[in-house]
Amino acid sequence: MSFIEARLEQEKEINKYSEYEAVPFHGIEFINKFLNTDESYLFAIRKVLEWHKKYEGITNYSVSKIFEQVMSLRDPSGDLYFDHVKAEFYNESDFPGCLQCLFRLPLNKNNLNTFKEIIEKSSEMKCEDQMVKLLKSKIYPEGGWSSSVGQVPPAFIEKKGVLKN
Repeated sequence: MSFIEARLEQEKEINKYSEYEAVPFHGIEFINKFLNTDESYLFAIRKVLEWHKKYEGITNYSVSKIFEQVMSLRDPSGDLYFDHVKAEFYNESDFPGCLQCLFRLPLNKNNLNTFKEIIEKSSEMKCEDQMVKLLKSKIYPEGGWSSSVGQVPPAFIEKKGVLKN
């Protein structure tokens, strides 16, 4: 994480017209090798949340890329690492950070149980307004979508099913 933070600091110092990227477009490949325990993953999530507050402007794009990469990491059984550590955020001071993490996680059938549990917790934590904002941001499918003329894109059909659930 200190390697990534040094790159973020360097990007922050370089002129915004530079082509330097602290985090490559597809993330940092080797990070998966180091974030393979609940403890290392929790440390990484807390660090990324810190960077999310600290870096603005051009550097914020790099933080977003690494945030999305960290949130999408799964353990060998296919479960999200975030599912192992999300209970650490179930207190009033840390719960907004939990919601920030969900902004970086796609709402799809693979992640539906994670969203359901945190939606239920949001009422306990008095964060219903932030949860509504989060869910509204998840209405449209990620990436691009297309279909034949007069047909609904399959991504919208899948998203509708997930939102119904």
